[in-house]
Amino acid sequence: MNMAQNNSQKEVGPIEFRHDNSKPKPLLSNTCNPQYNGWQFKHFTIKLDKANNCVKTSDGQVVMVENFATSTSNKPQVVVIGRSYIRKEEFFDNPCKSSSLGIYKVSELGPLISWEESNIIEKLVCLPFDEVHNIVIPYLHQ
Repeated sequence: MNMAQNNSQKEVGPIEFRHDNSKPKPLLSNTCNPQYNGWQFKHFTIKLDKANNCVKTSDGQVVMVENFATSTSNKPQVVVIGRSYIRKEEFFDNPCKSSSLGIYKVSELGPLISWEESNIIEKLVCLPFDEVHNIVIPYLHQ
């Protein structure tokens, strides 16, 4: 089986139920247990560690994921809890704008909010740049 076939057959859903209460993760007023350590999307995996918790949403926000929990709405579903970067700017503009490659310089995380997991469209790599900024780059291969 080649790699493309293997990736297309990954099951979408939670990676594992989190039952470790020694390191509590944030919940919002509209979320509850069960909580999860990660989520397998169709083409990538997001986990709750610094190397695997940066994503892009369908409306272009860059988000640092802090938890996967269950919504308390009438239709329970898993939601992504995290913080979106408030400032997102070009990292370079020569020979082209970095945004045309999906690369940004980001800073200043906002408050905790939640997104439906279906709003997560891309995994990003977040690299420290200086004391204030990080650089986010699309993660091309899983």
